[in-house]
Amino acid sequence: MDGPIDTYLAEMGDRHIGILTDADRAALARMTVCGAGAGGIAGWAYQALARMGCGHFRLADPESFTASNANRQMACDATTVGRNKAEATAEILRRIHPAAEVAIFSEGVTDDNLADFLRGGTIVLDGIDLANLATKARLFRAARAAGLPVVSCPILGFGAALAVFDPRRSPSFDEFFGPVPPRDADARTMDAYLANISISFFSFSPRMDWRLHRDRARAGAIPSIGTAAMLAGSLAATAILSVVCGKGTVPIVPTTMHVDLLEGRVARTGPRRRWFARQGLRLFMGMARRREPTSSAPAR
Repeated sequence: MDGPIDTYLAEMGDRHIGILTDADRAALARMTVCGAGAGGIAGWAYQALARMGCGHFRLADPESFTASNANRQMACDATTVGRNKAEATAEILRRIHPAAEVAIFSEGVTDDNLADFLRGGTIVLDGIDLANLATKARLFRAARAAGLPVVSCPILGFGAALAVFDPRRSPSFDEFFGPVPPRDADARTMDAYLANISISFFSFSPRMDWRLHRDRARAGAIPSIGTAAMLAGSLAATAILSVVCGKGTVPIVPTTMHVDLLEGRVARTGPRRRWFARQGLRLFMGMARRREPTSSAPAR
């Protein structure tokens, strides 16, 4: 590095003194964040980590920005619509932290590159949409096999829920969420699975138009707002720092943390409370099935 970059980086880290120790900053500089996704949650987390001094990023995302992403995704604006998300995000990270190494996987996380994507990594950030459940599950399984923690932080309304999966102390993806339904599963099965995933993350229901939220989600346009994505990015980046530097008391799965800015609520949920919530879900789904009209037998 030349003199001006050294000076820039030294001054960028000056305000961390008193919060981060020299050992913390060295650990951040050494770590490699394997980021699956570069959208609404992950983009803000990468930006925060770059400003903390994270030295190595791997960004995987096959999608390009659309104008609908601009309401919440860090690297999306009128000049980046149509560009690959990982590539556009990488440019911003390099401007923030010129010494950081940023590798781009513009094809996303695939069976062919998953081993390379994780090799030598320190921690995994899960930013894969629920529409790609099979890919998300493969990522979690591969990270667990490689001994890497996974941080996931989905958003809901004005809030976000943090889940940190430790490869030794946390249940696996399938143990915590249940096996992913097959591609040809009916809508009712998928609704039940996604509802169970929500219970696995979130501790309470914010006030919103749930019918409209459900209909939009089924159409592939899950409602979202920028403040929630920024919150999720901050939570995820802080959790990554906590794991890598051994600081703080961020919970690990099976305990999750749910923060909602508009409701002014913070809650931690462990296995016991989640068990009761799942019993309620099963009862509700059973009642919904019984209310469905029965179809007549086909003519013979």
